[in-house]
Amino acid sequence: CEFTYEQLKNATSGFAVENIVSEQGEKAPNVVYKGKLENQIRIAVKRFNRTAWPDARQFMEEAWAVGHLRNQKLANLLGCCCENDERLLVAEYMPNNTLAKHLFHWDTQPMKWAMRLRVVLHLAQALEYCTSRGRALYHDLNAYRILFDGDCNPRLSCFGLMKNS
Repeated sequence: CEFTYEQLKNATSGFAVENIVSEQGEKAPNVVYKGKLENQIRIAVKRFNRTAWPDARQFMEEAWAVGHLRNQKLANLLGCCCENDERLLVAEYMPNNTLAKHLFHWDTQPMKWAMRLRVVLHLAQALEYCTSRGRALYHDLNAYRILFDGDCNPRLSCFGLMKNS
């Protein structure tokens, strides 16, 4: 599904700083924003810096390939935008933070071991699914790429499946 730049700009309130969900905020080379489409669906929008994807065709091919992966263990890609120099990916929004936040920035108590094991199992299942669909290489796998959905189920970010992510 292709989105227009205007749709994504509106969904993120003009790419407002308060909608940034990337761990490094505005300093990240590629910034992720939370947003809401006109139909009220919550989304995550990854906005790449201008040098990450100079070839629009390559970006669209990668987004198309990753967009065809569908699994409950992934934060699935919903679409993209490729207008002028803008390269944006749109994925399901995961409201319960990253594994990094739960492991390293907890306020009250550390993550329980049962949940840690569940994360490992879900991650292994997600990677096995991607491998079985011809996407064996995951770029920059780390605790920031594992997200938690509304039910606190761990999911692997689809953004890391893109070659230039």
